[in-house]
Amino acid sequence: MAEQLTLGELIAALSAADQDLIVPAGFDSPHSYRGVYAELAFEPAGDVTVAAMLASARDADGAEYEGWKGGWFTMTADTRCHLAYEGCCGYEDEDALTRERLEAMLAAGRRPETTADRVESLIASTMDEVESIGQAAPEDDEPGFYDRLDEILDDASAGHKRNDIVDRIDALYRAPHVVTIEERDEALAQVERLRGQLAMHLAAWRHAARRARASRALRTAITADRDRLLEVGAATVATWRERAADAAAERDRARRVAVAAEQTLNEQIDRAIEAEETRDRYRLAWQSARRGRAEARAEVKALEETVAAADAERDRLERDVTFLTEIVVGTVLLGADDAIGMVRALAEHVAASGELSADQVERVTAGLDKQQADRDRIAEQAQRVRALCAGGPGPHNERQIWISDVLAALDAEPGA
Repeated sequence: MAEQLTLGELIAALSAADQDLIVPAGFDSPHSYRGVYAELAFEPAGDVTVAAMLASARDADGAEYEGWKGGWFTMTADTRCHLAYEGCCGYEDEDALTRERLEAMLAAGRRPETTADRVESLIASTMDEVESIGQAAPEDDEPGFYDRLDEILDDASAGHKRNDIVDRIDALYRAPHVVTIEERDEALAQVERLRGQLAMHLAAWRHAARRARASRALRTAITADRDRLLEVGAATVATWRERAADAAAERDRARRVAVAAEQTLNEQIDRAIEAEETRDRYRLAWQSARRGRAEARAEVKALEETVAAADAERDRLERDVTFLTEIVVGTVLLGADDAIGMVRALAEHVAASGELSADQVERVTAGLDKQQADRDRIAEQAQRVRALCAGGPGPHNERQIWISDVLAALDAEPGA
């Protein structure tokens, strides 16, 4: 595979070549290579000197070029080189500037040809032919043909009158001198051949000029296309910038929406935390209420047990009082005088043992006192009945009246 030159190697190779050498197919106008924007390319150019090619290469070293579709790229000594018009690229390594390609360019080069060089070459090409032309001795010491030709060549070598050298040679050939007619005609024919060669060279120069003008026209067209593409690229860039601005605005709007959503989410989180704290407070209150309810239930249960115990005690006392009352009533009905005393002593004994409280003993005592009063009243009534019955019954009607009086007397007694 051919070795592709870097910019540093290209500069070194051109620096070592003849700077005055004219290269028919050289290069100039460095730019960014369209195939790889970061690589360097030169535009092909005709009849350019090695010095101009070297100047173009040195100008590209360290320069920054814009890529075909944007971006800026700096060329260094390690950048690979190509041969292509700006905006164009070939396939694979078709545009690569290799060392063999550069050597072929330099090998086809030629040194610049001045007017004196062209004249001298024309003269040298005809010297062999005109040497054979004879010359007779001049009359009146006039310089001969070769003397005048040597004078013209000396002036050309010294740099004098180079512009009219061809006319002087033509005048020399046409000047009268002693030569044969055949020799003169042959010399004139040689001059005509020289003129034909000059005309050929002039036609070649004009053709090269036309090619140069066509190249300039092509370059102008390429430049116009490049400008048009640059305008299209600028419009595309403007469009993309507008889209980028719209995207940035959309991004800012989305960012604001995200910030608002984040704030809303934070507020919802704060409310959720507050709700959780409230729930914890309610849970603590519920737990406290539950504990209070359990304690209240325990207290109610204790009170119920106390009430039940009090009811049981009341029932017992009621049974005791009933029992005592029955004893008292029984003793009264039986006529036992000391029964109430016996019950009173029994109540005092029960109170001393702790089975009855002081209030209960007081109530029992009050009941006994009432029973004692009732017993005394009944005894008094019984005595009155006995006194009434002591007179004895009379006739039948009288007995009825007596019984009615007794019953009326008993009814009139309170508590009878």
